Amino acid sequence: TPRSDYQVVAGHRAPRTPLWLDQVAYVRHWSAAGVGKKPPAPAAVLILVPGYLGGAEDFRYVGERLVTRLPWLQVWAADRRANLLENRAGMEMAQALGNPGLAAAYYFGALEMPGFLPPHADPNPNAWNGFFREFSLSQAEAASLGMGGWGLETALGDVRALVARARWLYPRAKIFLGGHSLGGMTAQIYAAWRFGNTPHTAGWRDINGIVLIDGGVNGSEWESVLIGQYVRDLSMIAAGQVYWDQLSIGISPFVGQLAEVAAMAASAAPAQESLLWKGLPPPFNWPVSGTAPTNKALFAAFTDDNYGFSGTFRLHQGKLLPQPIGLTPDGRALLHWADFHQVGPPEVSSTDVWARSLWQSAQTNGIEWYFPVRLNADLDLAGNLDSRAHFRDPRTGANVSAARLEGQRIFDTKFVAVPVYAFAAAQGRGRFDWYRAASPSVPAFTLVDHSDERTPTPSAKPYAHLDPLYASDEGGYENAFLATLAQWLTQNR
Repeated sequence: TPRSDYQVVAGHRAPRTPLWLDQVAYVRHWSAAGVGKKPPAPAAVLILVPGYLGGAEDFRYVGERLVTRLPWLQVWAADRRANLLENRAGMEMAQALGNPGLAAAYYFGALEMPGFLPPHADPNPNAWNGFFREFSLSQAEAASLGMGGWGLETALGDVRALVARARWLYPRAKIFLGGHSLGGMTAQIYAAWRFGNTPHTAGWRDINGIVLIDGGVNGSEWESVLIGQYVRDLSMIAAGQVYWDQLSIGISPFVGQLAEVAAMAASAAPAQESLLWKGLPPPFNWPVSGTAPTNKALFAAFTDDNYGFSGTFRLHQGKLLPQPIGLTPDGRALLHWADFHQVGPPEVSSTDVWARSLWQSAQTNGIEWYFPVRLNADLDLAGNLDSRAHFRDPRTGANVSAARLEGQRIFDTKFVAVPVYAFAAAQGRGRFDWYRAASPSVPAFTLVDHSDERTPTPSAKPYAHLDPLYASDEGGYENAFLATLAQWLTQNR
């Protein structure tokens, strides 16, 4: 009987940022069996940070299934502060009325509802006009809110506020910190980051363990690959682009809105002709010429391992049905989707669970419309987990360090002395091997390998990058990530 609520607490004080944005939100999951609506004091709290372009709802299924397995656990799913800037009015209207077409009309068709929804017009693109007052956020407005400075210090400060909150609420509980993909990188850096002037202020001293879900720093590729990306990102900020232009095709926040509306349609009317497919720009064009997709087929195909356009956002979640389920009004064959358990042999992840994660919360979602470029730059610079290491600055040719250049404080990687759990899917194995070697003080490093690159254990089915979050854990199926993490948390309780 899992339950959840949405909480907002004061976060890091960032320069040039209004106080209402110096906050960090999280979705808290707990088991409510026999205790009413108030969450009981847990024996442990697991704080999870989402990956690139992710949000708190990425961890709803993980949180609900974990607290069902472990009633003594709470799972806190973090939202980065940029998610507070999303105009979710159209989504919430569509949710309340059960009609995803209203969200599509609002975000993509300029539907106006004066007095009910924020207007589409932006009367002053050079200034922020107030919370819930605009349709979308311009780069200039984001810069005026301080987003150009929302890098590692801000992100880690927000995470530290959650750790402190958990410690204050539950002083006897153990606190574990982790994340998926980029969120795993954040957890690694937090553990080694020195928040004060002495080793006693290192982040790992505030937590009891680290959970890495197919995500970690690039390690050995740091200088050769990531320094150049860091410099390019700084150039983007200097040119006025402070949030990431998703997929570099000039349509942010369209990508986040599109994914959320498509997911809502896949949940509400899965077998109907997609309400979005005809108007999609490249690279979102429907890949099967001469046919039309259902709502579920459109959503699933773009993120499936067989059809998806980006390896970062892929799951093993089923297949297109070979035979059409009908014809569209213009005579096209209508193709539907077979979910993971409807194909043989069964695949891993449920499209239905994946779709619900993107939209089902009234306050947040599972996708990030505005991702700060500065955080991406700082993570690249921190990719070796050593702020004192020297490298050649491509701009000046001088030998510098991240500590001297940007004030980064990753000084304690070699001294992190808490247990680590790492689940390797499509991207993590090599990074985890490097991290184990770079952290000799870790007392126990548990690696569960379900990667595509090597023979996975304990089963014969490899996991794609998103599979750990959405692999089925009910109805006779077992999510290998949840099963092994629950065992690890119990051992370290």
